[in-house]
This record gives sequence, structure tokens and C-alpha cells, in this order.
Amino acid sequence: MRYSRLLILSLLLLPRLILADTYPTPIGCDTFASCICKIIEYAGRIALPLVIVFIVLGGFLFVFSMGSEEKLRRARSTLTWAVIGFIVVLVAIAFANVVKDFLTNSGAVQSCS
Repeated sequence: MRYSRLLILSLLLLPRLILADTYPTPIGCDTFASCICKIIEYAGRIALPLVIVFIVLGGFLFVFSMGSEEKLRRARSTLTWAVIGFIVVLVAIAFANVVKDFLTNSGAVQSCS
């Protein structure tokens, strides 16, 4: 009885597994490489504006510190970490693009659209 339920369930789900490649993904990619390209694109769209917001916040903290050592230290720390975050985002995007170009030129994957 237990095995017959498992057999019926597997037969019902088998067409879904076979035809799984025809269903679109939520981010609209067909291959693994195109999914990586979309993820890189979306990460850049999210991270770069956040970096700009934190740089502006650090600038405001500097302006409104009014000579207080603690507030100056906080503003300097905010700006330092915002610049470090900006560099990390740029290096990550550049590294991902280098790997993508290497794989594209070697013929391992198709180019991003």
C-alpha cells in the first residue's frame, strides 16, 4: 500500500520533472551563466546606490559633528566603510565579469545578453 502511493505520486510528478526546462525562472534566465549574469546585474543595482547613500550619510555626519571627537570618529568610520564597500562591490563585479568573459571566450558558456 505504501509503495503504491509512492509509485502513483512519482508517476504524477514525472511529467513535471521531465518538462522542468520549459518553465521560466523568476529572474528570466535560461542557463546557469545567464542566471549568474542576472544576479551580478541585480547585485550592482542594489549595492551601488546603497554605497552612495552611506557616503552621503558620512558627509552629513562630518558636517553636523560640530567638532565633537566622538561624532567625527563616527563620521570617519562611516565614510571609510562606505569607500571600502564601494571598492568591494567594484572588485566583485569586475571579477565576475572577468570570469564570465573567460568562460565565454573559452566556449564553456554563452555570452550574457
